[in-house]
Amino acid sequence: MSNYLRRVLAIGLLSAIGVGSAFAAGDSKIALVPGGPHPYFAAWEQAGKDAAKDFGLAAADYKVPQKWELSQQNQLLESLLTQGYNGFLIFPGDPVGSVSTVDELVSNGAPVIGGAGCFKDPSSATFCLGTDTGNSAYIGTKELLKTLTGTKKRIAHFTGFLVDPNTQLRIDAVKKAAEEEGATVVQVIADIDAPEPAEEKINAYLAAHANDVDGIITTAWVPAVVASNAVRKIGDKRIKMVAIESRSSCVEGHQGWLCEWHNAAESVWPRLYRHFRSRQASFGLRGQDRCAF
Repeated sequence: MSNYLRRVLAIGLLSAIGVGSAFAAGDSKIALVPGGPHPYFAAWEQAGKDAAKDFGLAAADYKVPQKWELSQQNQLLESLLTQGYNGFLIFPGDPVGSVSTVDELVSNGAPVIGGAGCFKDPSSATFCLGTDTGNSAYIGTKELLKTLTGTKKRIAHFTGFLVDPNTQLRIDAVKKAAEEEGATVVQVIADIDAPEPAEEKINAYLAAHANDVDGIITTAWVPAVVASNAVRKIGDKRIKMVAIESRSSCVEGHQGWLCEWHNAAESVWPRLYRHFRSRQASFGLRGQDRCAF
């Protein structure tokens, strides 16, 4: 995941200085700002350093709000603008609530790109760079359902923050895939992409309802790790699981059936990166076009 995210960020940073910006690379001071603290974004820090070195940027700094709150992210972005940052790659703290701040940044000459999550249109963001998270959840659910026998096919879906622009896409996709296969999503637990709520809600649910579930799909980092550990502790090999947006360690030692699903887009980024690196090109997209692979 780290190399994948580094490629994504390198492309995004190069795009930020190439689309709608009057600044040369050497004058470009880029901020990489996630919605809040989260291990998924840890690779952004090194990605910024790598991109600054490769493309001769004045700076490409990873800046994290203290909490996963929209007000915290907006205040940080406004502060960074006053500090001279003139380009931003942002994971929206809220796809709607972040738009006014994006518009403010762009009106002050600082282009903005959505990274790994999109702003709600209309916005002044140049475009959004990310994979099709809804499709990956859809495919992952289909793969899970292939392993389930019997007629009930009852699945639980554990996912991320509701303010994450990808979460509703994933919820809708899992529901669609289940309906197409005659399966039932018996439970959706969201807003648990942090250790404490994930541990509390997933463990409580499985303690009470493990016999009512045939399969589990997780579509966020922390729920994937917590759910895999919970299923391992239960020791019920009947329950099948697919983990999306997770890390390899979540499958280690699992005694049942656990598949970690990696989005096929990872094979696209090296080619896209080489295109940018060789031509110093930009996407040239406007109006929050989403580059999804």
